[in-house]
Parts: sequence; structure tokens; C-alpha cells
Amino acid sequence: MTVRQAVLGGVKQLEARVETPFLDAVILFSSASGWSKERVLASYPEEISEQLEETYKKMLAQRMDGTPVSYIRGKKEFYSLEFSVGPGVLVPRPETEILVDAVINLADKNPGIRSVHDTCTGSGCVAISIKNANPDLTVSASDISPVAASFFKDNCSALLGEEIPFFESDLLASVNGAFDVITANPPYITSDQYAKMVRDHWPEPAIALDGGVDGLEFYRKLIPMSASRLTQNGFLLLEADSSQFEAIRKMFVQNGFQTTILYKDLTGRNRVICGNLGTGSEWKI
Repeated sequence: MTVRQAVLGGVKQLEARVETPFLDAVILFSSASGWSKERVLASYPEEISEQLEETYKKMLAQRMDGTPVSYIRGKKEFYSLEFSVGPGVLVPRPETEILVDAVINLADKNPGIRSVHDTCTGSGCVAISIKNANPDLTVSASDISPVAASFFKDNCSALLGEEIPFFESDLLASVNGAFDVITANPPYITSDQYAKMVRDHWPEPAIALDGGVDGLEFYRKLIPMSASRLTQNGFLLLEADSSQFEAIRKMFVQNGFQTTILYKDLTGRNRVICGNLGTGSEWKI
């Protein structure tokens, strides 16, 4: 069997099951072979070994069962870093990079920002990316999941060469300290939406996705918590669905945030909302 036959056979197998059959087939073959995607495409005429063929077929079978490509590979690229992921943690999404961008921009404009805490951290993609981009910041993270704690620590060691403080905590309940910036990508899918995903055999955990009846359960808890844990003029940045932003903005106002700003993702949809406790006169948004 040639590389071309293997890849195109994978595409044919996947096309009735996934939205991106060619991309998935190439990525899985790349992972099975240890080759770059570019090398896979350039090596179409080459014959492959039986061992590689078997490894690739096993990966295709997992994908056909609904396992995300990132779980099969055990890694996912985010903010130009490759994070270890697996069952029990959310796979990082490209749109969440907007959250990292927003924090880095705030820190660039405001040298007084020194400390950042990321809750609902999962694999640590947000916290670790911020620390990697700006090593002078003091960054910590928290998550209620012991599985997330394990992935977070592994990713810290692999990507930063050091561990940054981690708290196993229900949001901020067991987190020590006050922070200039708090970030979160909390669960914001409604329970009904998540139930449908489960029926469709979606493997990511409820703890990372299910935001309650209206998807806002964690915002109702986290926004008042954060208001008491931010320094004067501190910032709270939250990822959410664009349909939820008006309700979240009202929660910001009710909890003393004076200024809000919205950040759009690459599709032009509102993706991150930022609240500032101060008047904005001391720190720039």
C-alpha cells in the first residue's frame, strides 16, 4: 500500500462520519508515521510498512468511533505550543486564543499588571500560553478536576520547563491571593445541548462543557467571586457564547465592574468579555 492509497482510503472511510475527512486522515497518518503533514503529502508514491498500516487503521477506527483527533494523538496545538490532552480535559479550541491575546495586550498597555490567575484551566492552555508569552508575569491556575491537574503539570514541565502554582479548587474557592487579572473559559453549553452531544457520543467531559440550564451557571458564581479577589482596577476576562454576552454584561455591572469591552474571534463573533473594576482612568483597556 502506498501513502496515497492509505490517506485516500482513510478519507473515504471518514467522509460519512466527520466534517473534515481529508484533514483528519492526513493528521492521523502524520501521527502514525511520525512525519510532518508536508512530508505525508510529498510522499504519496512511497510504499508503507505493514506495521504503519496497522497503526493508521487503528487510529481511523478510533476516529470512526467519535474520538477526537487530539485525543487519538494525545496532543493539540494552541498558541504555537503543543499541549498534551486526553479524555477528561477539554480539547483547546482556536477561538480561545483570543482570551490569551486579550491578556497579553492588557499587560503590554499596563506595566502595573503583574499577576494573572486562570480558573477552569483544564490542560492549562491559557495560563501556560500567557506565561510563555510574558515570562515576567506571575501566573497561577486552578481547576476542580484531578485529571486536569495532571495534564496541567505535565504541560507546565514540557512547555515551560517549570511548574507554575496550581490549586485544585471549585472556581476560586480554594485559591490563595489577589490578582490583577483573572481569566476563565468556563463551561457555557446548556445542559440540553450537552445531553444532545452525549447522545451523539461526544467524549469530552461534562465538567468542562455543561454550564447548566441556560449555560450561565458558572458565570453567576465566578463573577462575584472574582470581584472580591481582584486588585483595585483589576480585570476579569471570560470566554462565552455571543448569545450570552448581554446577560454576562449585566452580571458585571451588578458586581461593581465599571467598564466592559468585547473581543471578537476570527469569524467576527463576540468571544471574550472583559470587565474592569476601576473607572479605566488608571489602567488602559
